Amino acid sequence: MNSGISFNSDKHIYRLENREMLNVTRIIGGNLDDFLFNGATMDNIRKAGKFGTLVHDLCHEFNETGKIKTTDKEARRYVNGWVQLLENKQWSPYKSEIIVYSRKYKFAGRLDSLLRDKSNFIHLVDIKVRSSIPVTVKLQTAGYKIAHEEMTGEKISYRWCVNLTGKGIGYVLYPLKGLMDAHTFICKAISMQWDMTWAGKNL
Repeated sequence: MNSGISFNSDKHIYRLENREMLNVTRIIGGNLDDFLFNGATMDNIRKAGKFGTLVHDLCHEFNETGKIKTTDKEARRYVNGWVQLLENKQWSPYKSEIIVYSRKYKFAGRLDSLLRDKSNFIHLVDIKVRSSIPVTVKLQTAGYKIAHEEMTGEKISYRWCVNLTGKGIGYVLYPLKGLMDAHTFICKAISMQWDMTWAGKNL
């Protein structure tokens, strides 16, 4: 699926056949400002990012193997929320942590999970480990949906954001249904292409 696409993790840059692609996170504005607005320090941001990455990796591993492999008790509590979600909704992992891209709109990103329900509908679920959910997740998942459907021809029927809480039932699930999300994301992507072209970047 990802033939020809590469990702430089140090610079956070995607390239398709050696052409730089716009990054979904950059198109929607990223999440750093959300943290800073809430008064978080850079040290706390780094710690939260590291823990969030661990939880994402463990959820991906569970999707692939059906097992939670960690000695970190706090992380396990969060991943248990993911397991509980799958059990409660009777969703099965379909694809996990995959790079998707759009040749048409020249962007790429990595989505968290695609799940199938009992009726074989595909659900796109973005995983968050935060005290609050950023409004940009609606555009973020819209971008992933656009790219995956362009790449594969498979229809994604539903978009969700799950906030893993590490307590109680373990998760809060938010449906993402904005009718203008895809249109807004595309407009932002095209606007950024224009800006980068004027800046001398050849996308």
